[in-house]
Amino acid sequence: MDDNINNMINNFVNMFLFWINISVILFLFLSNYIVKPIRTLKERLNKVKVDGKNEKIVWENEDEIGELIESYNVMVDQIEESSLLLKQQERQSSWRELAKQVAHDIKNPLTPMKLSIQYLQKLHDKKPEMFDDKFNEIAPSLISQIEG
Repeated sequence: MDDNINNMINNFVNMFLFWINISVILFLFLSNYIVKPIRTLKERLNKVKVDGKNEKIVWENEDEIGELIESYNVMVDQIEESSLLLKQQERQSSWRELAKQVAHDIKNPLTPMKLSIQYLQKLHDKKPEMFDDKFNEIAPSLISQIEG
């Protein structure tokens, strides 16, 4: 009877250990299956760049992980759109700055020429006898400014 009880206890222990092993293997398989997409999502999130091409994640199932991955894919699209918009705004800003600089460079030498012509107009109206002498004095300077 003691042998039967020991045999039965031994069988229960063996069955218990067998089911524990099966449970552990099943648990490892299921946890890997569940954690793998989350790990992939984490790796892709760590690699997200504003100025680079970000990869989307393909996920077929419509579950909670699928919702997370869909949110990630939407974020990738938004980052790409924002990056393109930012580049476009930077180009427009550069062109505006260049246009301001060119306008300034053109307008800068025109100011003294304008003042010289205004001076000649006033001189012609108020002291016509001095106009010819001043005109001959100022004209070469205006010509050199226009050519230069």
